[in-house]
Amino acid sequence: MVPLSPAQQGYADRAVQPPKPATYGRAADMKGNSRFIISMLAFGYAFLYIPLLSVIVYSYNDSRLATVWGAFSTRWYGELLQNEQVLTSLFLSLKIGVTPDINALATLIILFVSVGVLIACGIGRRMQKTH
Repeated sequence: MVPLSPAQQGYADRAVQPPKPATYGRAADMKGNSRFIISMLAFGYAFLYIPLLSVIVYSYNDSRLATVWGAFSTRWYGELLQNEQVLTSLFLSLKIGVTPDINALATLIILFVSVGVLIACGIGRRMQKTH
């Protein structure tokens, strides 16, 4: 039996784990890279959505000045709905947005009915041949 050195004697009763292989390249930087991507994604969303949220919050402001908070109010929405130009443009936008949807729905209905009729004709012919 080979005698153990003093450094090995301390580990004789413990299971020694083999050293982990060194990682190089992308695998070594993955954790830091992931943090960078997540932080950039968070900053990007904040850059896009914080101004939108502030406009929504300040739209309920009773004051005429955007920087001074008066009180919570829906006064500006009432004035918006009384403006004839705004209502005309709103209805035109809805008309432009809904018309292609209706056309697409009508096209799909025509397509499905046509395919259904062709399938029914095929089933009918097959039924005639078997009788």
